[in-house]
Amino acid sequence: MSDELLFVYGTLRRGITSPLDELMAQHCEFRTDATMQGILFDVAGYPGVTESLDPSHRVVGEIYRVLDAQALWPTLDHYEQCSNAYPTPHEYIRKKLTVLTPDGENILAWAYLFNWDASGLLRIDHGDFVKYVINNG
Repeated sequence: MSDELLFVYGTLRRGITSPLDELMAQHCEFRTDATMQGILFDVAGYPGVTESLDPSHRVVGEIYRVLDAQALWPTLDHYEQCSNAYPTPHEYIRKKLTVLTPDGENILAWAYLFNWDASGLLRIDHGDFVKYVINNG
């Protein structure tokens, strides 16, 4: 059993079909919706988030309790292209950061952040990848 938490904002969220749905169901337990301070981008049909110093920049996501970190992290790191199988600098990095629950609780959780230059990417201003997919799908 792990006390680690994972914040997801894109293809691992409920409402989006992912090749990792089964992995998430087996090794994670949904805890609550949440937001993080950051900027959401459309990288190439999939999402990427960068951190932001502006508190008005919010990204919508979900918090999961990690049930089996040893089974989860290697597969997720590979999926997010930050495993040793990918050249550096990795496209994403896994970082612990503060996320905010709807009831105002600040929680420390792991998240995958976009690690390359985002200057040429489409910014998703409302910060919700599921909503973006539904409206543009």
